[in-house]
Amino acid sequence: MPAVFLRVSATPPHLRARPVEVPVSYWFTWLGGLAVLLVPAVVLAMRPRTRRVAAGYVVAAGLAAVVLAGLVVGFELGGFAPA
Repeated sequence: MPAVFLRVSATPPHLRARPVEVPVSYWFTWLGGLAVLLVPAVVLAMRPRTRRVAAGYVVAAGLAAVVLAGLVVGFELGGFAPA
């Protein structure tokens, strides 16, 4: 097997859960974060003059949230140590 395909994890085997089980309460924290992120857009969308700003905020904050969420999930599932 070539070394390119060899995956070495810094997490000990007895601490690795396969498949990874995620409790429902974990997703409630993500839902709460999403709600907090969207509050400014809802407030801005109430006035006709600031609706374009609200749309821009949703796009920019959404892209930033996707990137940060990907990093957080990667750290939570894979650990903070390099593989």
